[in-house]
Amino acid sequence: MLLNHSRALELMGRDGVDVLVLTQPNNFLYFSDFTQVNSFSFIDRPAICLFFADPAIEPVAIIPRWNLEAFVRTSWITAVVVYAEHAAPGSRAEAGGWRRALRTALADRTDARTVGVEEKAIPKWILDEVTAACADRTVRDCSELIRRIRAVKTADEIRHLCAAARVLETASADMLAAAHTGVSEAELAASYRASVGRQGAEGIKNFVLGFGPESIITHKLPGSRRLAEGDLIRFDLGALVHGYHADNARSYVWGTPSAAQERRYAAVMNGQTQGEALLRPGVPASEIYAATADGLRQSLPNARMEHVGHGIGVEHHESPALIHGNTQALEPNMVINLETLYHDAEHGAFAVEDTYLITDDGHERWTHLSRELGLAVS
Repeated sequence: MLLNHSRALELMGRDGVDVLVLTQPNNFLYFSDFTQVNSFSFIDRPAICLFFADPAIEPVAIIPRWNLEAFVRTSWITAVVVYAEHAAPGSRAEAGGWRRALRTALADRTDARTVGVEEKAIPKWILDEVTAACADRTVRDCSELIRRIRAVKTADEIRHLCAAARVLETASADMLAAAHTGVSEAELAASYRASVGRQGAEGIKNFVLGFGPESIITHKLPGSRRLAEGDLIRFDLGALVHGYHADNARSYVWGTPSAAQERRYAAVMNGQTQGEALLRPGVPASEIYAATADGLRQSLPNARMEHVGHGIGVEHHESPALIHGNTQALEPNMVINLETLYHDAEHGAFAVEDTYLITDDGHERWTHLSRELGLAVS
């Protein structure tokens, strides 16, 4: 099961939320184990999960008729309401669409008075319908509550996240093996995507790859620039396994790094290792941010970083955010990405990002791409 069931019940009880109405696809996946969520691709056919704080009340999944067979095979939820727009002979689907199905399901649970919704994560037209269906109840935004629930991973989540990290590392190694003088950013990107596909995984939209000074662009899409000796190669890539993300960044110099490149990269590595040393339960996110940023600024005092990492799971960026002022502490079984990045107008962006599992007494680093700056020229 992907859902951290006991944590969900505990945090909902603490926040006084009786039922969560989950319609955002990542959240539906997390609460149901069903990966084929098409709520935002087919906007008139959302999938909805009702998850109750009372453990005696069975969760309810409201799904379109076309998802029934696959849902039954993959989800742990057995209370399923199937809907369609129109009645069909021999179909168990309720006519009237999801709006009617939602109202009917909620009507059966009159004791669920406080309803949590994902106000920050769903389209307004869905939110309006959910709010209307709960007109006689208290409706609250529980976006942050859901993020807190998802922050500590279950064994199944850890397995998927670890598998995604392995796919990413293999694809990154395959991409670097394909590098040669004169290769374009787009050609190198195609090598990465092909390797991800061969491994049976999916790529992600946040695909960053650039050579030389253009790598300074924060979300640089691969283009036509061709690799020359002395160029910085910077990438920030991902992969997706069973709906779970991997994320990893590196910067390498094609050839022998210059003294200026070495100095900047050494500062980045100093930040990364100082932040890494604090990855253990009980340490607030703000302290990790401060240690990483301070380590970078010891040699580059003008460096600025908005964040130094994030949790990772069914979303690319999850809780906790490693930012200034965030008092949320690390807990065992969180999966964290720590990243240090420095933008230099002359050379480009110097980056190191790795993924870590927080253990009972420290951390395990899952990503092990070389941290040496120079790459052999071919």
